Amino acid sequence: MFEKAEKLQPFAHCWHRGSRGASCSSDWRGDLCAKMQLPLLLLLGSLCAQGVLSGNHSLRYFTTTIFGAEPSIPYFIAVVYLDDILVEWFDSHTERLEPRTEWVKKAVGPDYWWDRNHYLFFLQYNSLSVLSTIMFQTNQTEGVHTYQTMEGCEITDQNTTFVLFKTAFDRADFVYINTDTMKWVAEMPEAEQIAQTRNANKSITDQFLRGLHTLCDDLRFLLPFANQTVQRKDKPSVRVTERKLPNDSMTLYCHAYGFHPRRIQMKWLKNGTETQAKLEPEEILFNPDGTYQAIVSLNVTSKTQDDYSCLVQHRSLEEDKTVHWERSPEPLTGPAKDTGTAQQGLSIGGIIGVVLALVVLVFAVTLGQVSWQKRRQDTLGERFFNT
Repeated sequence: MFEKAEKLQPFAHCWHRGSRGASCSSDWRGDLCAKMQLPLLLLLGSLCAQGVLSGNHSLRYFTTTIFGAEPSIPYFIAVVYLDDILVEWFDSHTERLEPRTEWVKKAVGPDYWWDRNHYLFFLQYNSLSVLSTIMFQTNQTEGVHTYQTMEGCEITDQNTTFVLFKTAFDRADFVYINTDTMKWVAEMPEAEQIAQTRNANKSITDQFLRGLHTLCDDLRFLLPFANQTVQRKDKPSVRVTERKLPNDSMTLYCHAYGFHPRRIQMKWLKNGTETQAKLEPEEILFNPDGTYQAIVSLNVTSKTQDDYSCLVQHRSLEEDKTVHWERSPEPLTGPAKDTGTAQQGLSIGGIIGVVLALVVLVFAVTLGQVSWQKRRQDTLGERFFNT
C-alpha cells in the first residue's frame, strides 16, 4: 500500500483495482484479472484468514459496508491501523482519504494519497455490490446488513511474520484463508461455493498469499516513522472497588486506566490462583487523551474469607502489578459502597457528607447575608425618615 521509491504495491489491492474495471498491467496481474470472474474477484480483493493480530507490531486494513444505513451514517468506511494507531480514514460521505497522524505525511508523498483515494472511491461501490450479492445468496434482501473485511500483517519480536485475510457478513465470520494449510475456509453454508472455487485454483491462492506478505514490507517501512508514537508507554493506574448487592453477595471491580499501548492483561486471583474472570479485548475502551481504560469484575459472597487480588500485566510495567481487595472495615449499610486500594480518595459516604456540609454552609451564609441586608435596609429607612 505504501510506496517507498519504486516498490511496495501490495498484491491484494491490485485485485481491487482490477475488480473496479481499471486496466491491469500485462504481467501476472493481467493474467489474474483475465482468469477471474467479477464476483469472486470482488471478494478476493477484500478479506480472509483467521485470528486476531496479537504480535509485537501489526498493520491492519479494515473496511465496513452497510446496506440500509441511515443517511447520516456513511455506508462505507475504510481505515488503516498500525498497532492501535489510526493512520488513515476514508468514508463515503467525504469520499476523501485523510491522514490521521503527522508522521505518515512524512512517510509517503502526494502520489500515494491520490492513488489510494482513487482506489477507495471505486472500492466503496464494489463493496456495496458484494454485500448485495451476499444478501441475495442468503435470501436476506430486507433490513440493515453489513459486510466487513480485515487484512494485515503482524511482526513478532523474533521477526516472525503472520498475515491474515478475513471477511464477515452481519458480524458473523463469512470466509477466510488458512495460511497454514493455504486453503480457503467457509464459515457459513452460503460461503461454501466461494471457498470451493478459490481452492480449485492453487496457483491463484499462492499468488494471493505472496501479495499479502507485501503488507509486511509496508509495516517495516512505516515503523521507523511511527517509532516515537509506537514506543509510547503509559503505566496503568489500578483501583479495586466493591459493590454490595441485595442477595448477600457483592461484585468486585478492577479498574485500570490511563495506559498505553492498548494491549493489557487483567485477571482476578483467588488465594493466589487464577479465576475465570479475565479481561476480554473488546472491553478495552479508548480515552480522549489517547490512553485506554478497562474493567474486569468478579462476583463473590459478602461473607467470603478468601483473599482476592487483581493481576495486571502491561508493557509499560517492569513487573506485574497486583492490587489486593481490602474488605470494608465496617458493615455496608447502603445498597452500594466503593473502597479503593490503589489510590487514596474519599468514599461515597465521605463525598456525600462533604456535599451536605457545603450545602449547609452555603445556606447559612445566604441566610446571614439576607438578614444583614434586611438590617441594613431598616437602618437606612430609619435614617431617611429621621432626616
